[in-house]
Amino acid sequence: MKLIDEIKLILEGAGYEFLESGSNKALEHPKEIRIRFDGDESVELEPHIFEANDIKKHLEEFKIIEHDPNVIYIKTGETHKSHYSMIIERN
Repeated sequence: MKLIDEIKLILEGAGYEFLESGSNKALEHPKEIRIRFDGDESVELEPHIFEANDIKKHLEEFKIIEHDPNVIYIKTGETHKSHYSMIIERN
């Protein structure tokens, strides 16, 4: 089974809804998750940050790397937070 299918099975069973990769639809509901990348070895999901701990509990059997990057505006040199995401791999 593909990694994304395993993750979807677990999280959809917990009440989460997936938006497909490339979807421009805003995350309107806390249980919505955007698929940012779907590969054979890893998957990157963009959930609501407030759901991160709950999602991690459901995916304990996987390796999860949280990604909360700072982005620098070149013109001003100021930083701001970009999207929060989780990179998930098999253990």
